[in-house]
This record gives sequence, structure tokens and C-alpha cells, in this order.
Amino acid sequence: MKEFIEFIAKHLVDNPEDVVVEEVTTEEKKLTLSLRVKQEDVGKVIGRQGKTAQAMRTLLTAVAAKEGDQVRLVRFGDPNMSIKKNIPGRKANFLARHNCDTPGSKLKARYWACKSWR
Repeated sequence: MKEFIEFIAKHLVDNPEDVVVEEVTTEEKKLTLSLRVKQEDVGKVIGRQGKTAQAMRTLLTAVAAKEGDQVRLVRFGDPNMSIKKNIPGRKANFLARHNCDTPGSKLKARYWACKSWR
């Protein structure tokens, strides 16, 4: 399954040599995959509104089910990347742009994105 995600990611990005997929299996035989690409390629892997990333997760779940495995989580992006919420201008811009005064339901991504900036 690692090769499957790596194959898809390498065909989506501009720098295929920088695609790294790490695989961890827990004691419950659940698989965790972490996909790392160059910063300028992250948007291509995630896609608009996360649709490309969600499609990759769906395909991986189908492949895993066929093989009798379970995939717990697929993470995208660089784990060392951080948001710069300590810069007041960036924080104010993000909160205004995403209408964080009323974040809405906890089931929505906007709620969690706004919460990470508070």
C-alpha cells in the first residue's frame, strides 16, 4: 500500500524525487501512512477543498480492504511545518478570512482550523 500511495503522489507533484511515504503498523494491525512532499507541492496533493487527498484515502481504504488490512490514517504534508500564529497580522488575517467569530459545528473543518489559531 505504501507503493500505491507513492505512485499516485509522484504523478501529482512537480518534484517526484522528494516524495516520501513512511509506514507504521500498530499492535492492532492498523496501518498509518505519512506522505511528505516539498512545500510547493502540498497543494497539488491535497487538492481543492481536500478532494484529491480524500480520494487518495478512499482508494487506499479500498485497496486495504481487498487485502484484508485496515488503514487508520493517512497524513499529508511535512510534520515539521507549523503555522505562524504568533505573528499578529497573520492571525488577524486568518481569523477574518475564515469568519472565526462564528466557527459553527465541531463536525466542520472550519471549526478546527479556527480553534488551532486561538
